[in-house]
Amino acid sequence: MIICYHGTNEVNAKSILKRGFLPNTYFAAHLEDAIWYGGKHVFEVAFHEAPDKWQFVCTEKVEASMIVSYIVYTPRVKFENESLRRRVFESNINRTKFVR
Repeated sequence: MIICYHGTNEVNAKSILKRGFLPNTYFAAHLEDAIWYGGKHVFEVAFHEAPDKWQFVCTEKVEASMIVSYIVYTPRVKFENESLRRRVFESNINRTKFVR
């Protein structure tokens, strides 16, 4: 088995806990991607196997019984280099073209 992640908001999380995941739900191979694309309410979900991709869509319903854990991530800054942040910000202000 493998654990994948799904990030969402609080309202959707309550529904997922009761009903599981609807078909065509996105899951990520990495926690950071689930938080970034979905939200800070993150589910760890057990799959028998998963595609070898950074994210995938599960086309079938995933039952709530497959939820390993539900965690709300709240960032706490332990260290911050404000002068470096300011230099990066200022260097980006002068860019005329952004790369996507």
